[in-house]
Amino acid sequence: MGSQARVAGPLYNRASQLAPLTPPHVMPRTPHIPLVLIAALVACDARLACAESVELETGGRVEGALIRDGANDRSRVTLELSNGRLVLDRSQVDRITTEPTEKTEYTLRAPTTPDNTEAQWAFALWCRDRGLSDQMRTHLERVVQLDPNHEEARLLLGYQQVNGGWVTREQLLEARGLVRYEGDFRTRQEVALLQRKKLAEQAAEQWRDKLGRWRRDLNSSRTETALDAQRRFEEVRDPAAATALVRLLRGESDPLVQLLLIQTLGYIDNSAAVEALVSLSLESPDGEVRMACVEALVEAERRGLVGPYVRALSSRDNAMINRAGEALGMLGEPAAIGPLIGALVTEHRHQVGNDSGGDSYSLNTGTGQHSFGGGGPKIIRRQIRNPSVLAALAKLSGVNFSYNVRAWENWLSSQARATPVDLRRDF
Repeated sequence: MGSQARVAGPLYNRASQLAPLTPPHVMPRTPHIPLVLIAALVACDARLACAESVELETGGRVEGALIRDGANDRSRVTLELSNGRLVLDRSQVDRITTEPTEKTEYTLRAPTTPDNTEAQWAFALWCRDRGLSDQMRTHLERVVQLDPNHEEARLLLGYQQVNGGWVTREQLLEARGLVRYEGDFRTRQEVALLQRKKLAEQAAEQWRDKLGRWRRDLNSSRTETALDAQRRFEEVRDPAAATALVRLLRGESDPLVQLLLIQTLGYIDNSAAVEALVSLSLESPDGEVRMACVEALVEAERRGLVGPYVRALSSRDNAMINRAGEALGMLGEPAAIGPLIGALVTEHRHQVGNDSGGDSYSLNTGTGQHSFGGGGPKIIRRQIRNPSVLAALAKLSGVNFSYNVRAWENWLSSQARATPVDLRRDF
């Protein structure tokens, strides 16, 4: 029999990789080693120095014990195998890595292990005790080939006995309709969701790169390049671009670019785009930006916009209430009339300090502000009229009772029951 080198990779016939399990003592045919390797096998009984895995420039791999040969170490690599010595030209060696001593011992013992149930079982246990799990599995599989009813080997391989037969955990899960995906068994529906999520993340990453490049092009000194970038932004309709556009918008300081990004987001039918525009329409200190956000939403006729603006009517920030009222007026949804009446005049509390002590009371009939209490901090309550809310009410109802909340409530009661507002997000 020829050399018994353990060679992996393209150096040996692919068919040997796909063939049924080969008994450990029957080693694959020695690979053909090109003449340029200047390789030779020389029988030898020398003691092993250490365990090495030699990866060749051709992509193959040889495992054995490296023999230190003094002056010749620089020009060649010598490996001790189980029944001979392999000499390789060093120029053809890509990398040498040290293998565990147990693996070397396995390499030497495997070819001499008898191919019967008892010997293969004992050698599998030997591998297990030394942490050689892959090698253990090889010999356990050989055991069940020789003795299909070897219960202990079956159990170590993860088999279960079902209806008188042996099946692996994987086979059992597959029979239940589960499939292996990224190391775990999942339902086909879960796999489909995960695959869609991965594709969406990949698409979002690609959009982030493209949008970043276009944003840089907007600042180009070449008019043609800048106009081309602007046109590309205006043509974006892919929902996968929404997250990257929102991130770009939140970090943008140029007002003109902000307006371009707002316009682009308005074209995209995606919940992230809608939420970003609603948020910016309420929070931006720039009135032009806020107006552009609402106009983009109105033009796109997105659903479920009344809810988030009605919720904003309950804000402690009086400015936020008026911004929400203005947006509701632009949306033109009669269902918002009831909540707008409730926000027509709102009460706001403020704490002020008073370190002078003593009791105090004050009333301002012009503003409706009043306070009371002794020394120390006091709570001031103010009734504040919200003009943007009133303007929205007048626009939506066609009537105007100014800030007379009771009159508005009576009018609403006299009308047909208003359509209830769905406060849930429905982007």
